[in-house]
Amino acid sequence: MGFFDKIFGKQQAPAAPPPEHSILIYLKGEGLDEAVYKSCDTVTLDGLLTKALGAHGVVSSIESRATETILFLYGADSEKMYSLIDPILSTYPLCKSAKVILRDGSPGSPEREITI
Repeated sequence: MGFFDKIFGKQQAPAAPPPEHSILIYLKGEGLDEAVYKSCDTVTLDGLLTKALGAHGVVSSIESRATETILFLYGADSEKMYSLIDPILSTYPLCKSAKVILRDGSPGSPEREITI
């Protein structure tokens, strides 16, 4: 035991953070009834998902593309997060025919795809 270890105590290496799981929600930017696009929006959906996730995850960002919009959600357990948001995805009209990717870790980790 070194001098500084005696004075300050031995420093423990910080524990590795748990792997960050993700959910990617691909919303159709075309092909749904026009009334859906007029009455629903991603800001409202973001709020609903955030409330449902609580402390189990976050809606990190929303990326709009020419024919789709992608919502990126992150947390410690993608399956738990999905169980919390599934009722919203199943009922919010903008989510009709959405593709959902559940990923257990960083890109390249195992994934599961669900179509709403």
